[in-house]
Amino acid sequence: MPFRYVLIAGLICAAIIFIKRRRYQMRNNRAAGTRAPIRMVRCAFCGVHIANREAVRLPANPDQNRSERYYCSLDHAKQDQLHRD
Repeated sequence: MPFRYVLIAGLICAAIIFIKRRRYQMRNNRAAGTRAPIRMVRCAFCGVHIANREAVRLPANPDQNRSERYYCSLDHAKQDQLHRD
């Protein structure tokens, strides 16, 4: 008789643990799915990769196919413009 109560209590505990783990996994999957990947661009002067949203953007020369040039800092953008002129 007491063995039956221990068995029932163990099954209830196992069910609770299973449900909590499942909820935790589902919550993490939803959170991971909502983040957009960060696009990386290369500095046209030094070649360092930087996040697109943090890069300095300047229009490219009209004879090039690219519409913009990306730089890691304003200093590198100025230096590159001086070297190109």
